[in-house]
Amino acid sequence: MKKFLLVVVSFFLCLSAFSQNKETHLELGFGTETGIPLTLFKDGYNVGYGLSGKAAYKISSGSAITLQLGYLSFVAHQDYHYYAGWALNTSFNADPAGFILMPFKTGFRFHLSSVVYAEPQLGLTTLTANRGGKFTFAFNGGVKIKPGFDISARYEEITSPHGSLSFVGISAGYFFRFKK
Repeated sequence: MKKFLLVVVSFFLCLSAFSQNKETHLELGFGTETGIPLTLFKDGYNVGYGLSGKAAYKISSGSAITLQLGYLSFVAHQDYHYYAGWALNTSFNADPAGFILMPFKTGFRFHLSSVVYAEPQLGLTTLTANRGGKFTFAFNGGVKIKPGFDISARYEEITSPHGSLSFVGISAGYFFRFKK
């Protein structure tokens, strides 16, 4: 995983170093993630940590279509048996070792000012110990700090026919703007 991350970061740094001056509509970024479980999810799991990658394609000066991939790992509490009982009544399978989320979301980012943005997102999340993807929705809001730094917070919910998992996410990342 460390080698993969090093290769990805090196690739983006090389692309930005050898670019010309005119910007394209494409931005690529990566960041760190923190997830704070809500509702019954917090009864079984602690704060989660992970990484994410995001691509944004500008469709106007104040809006963009986004695509985000991530990896977020939550560690089980000592009193895990409580959460395992709840999980049996839902479509989520509990795991005493931890709960890993791998979201794939698309969104629409629109700027409320030159630095503040809002971004509703929809997608699928794959969870460890579960089959298939679960419908996910999130509302993300953030601040773009120049040059390329981004800080955001979001509410995210992963749904199933018999229950849902929700958390508040906090992210800090860096975006590369490509040039022609």
